[in-house]
Amino acid sequence: MFTHAARKTAVTFPCGRPPDGRFVCRWRHGARNARLSSRAAVTSCPASPICQGHRTMDQFRRIQTGKTGDVHLVLFKDKKILDDTVLDEIRTEMTQLIGKASGPDVLLDFSNVEFMSSAMLGLLGQLHRKISTGHGRLKMCGIRPEILTVFKITNLDKLFSIHKDAPTALPTFT
Repeated sequence: MFTHAARKTAVTFPCGRPPDGRFVCRWRHGARNARLSSRAAVTSCPASPICQGHRTMDQFRRIQTGKTGDVHLVLFKDKKILDDTVLDEIRTEMTQLIGKASGPDVLLDFSNVEFMSSAMLGLLGQLHRKISTGHGRLKMCGIRPEILTVFKITNLDKLFSIHKDAPTALPTFT
């Protein structure tokens, strides 16, 4: 945990690493209205795959979000997405994220997910419909082979654009 010298506010990256000296300098001499908090620090985290070189945004409980250009990056924090409570929280957080943007382009990163329920597939269908209605695009990356098999069996691999990882998927949004 790192304490900002000017505001005495605790700040950490999503991975738990403390920020470097350049981060402090940016905040000390940066925008006048910049607010620093552990919940919504605008920074980049070299250890996290979702925010390498990208700005992180609101940190939700079940998803980690970031943005590069016009693309919203979403990394699922949970290894197991099986419980209805977890699904409801993900649905709420994704709705909040999508509601903030018009015509959102969203990249879902499943790198952390080892197991997910069939109800999650339904939620992905709902998200796809909601984003497509707003003239946005939904793409996925980092899906484990076991989960990708389920996508293929249910023909969802034809509905969704699935990529190996975020660096491979991001250029396809242009």
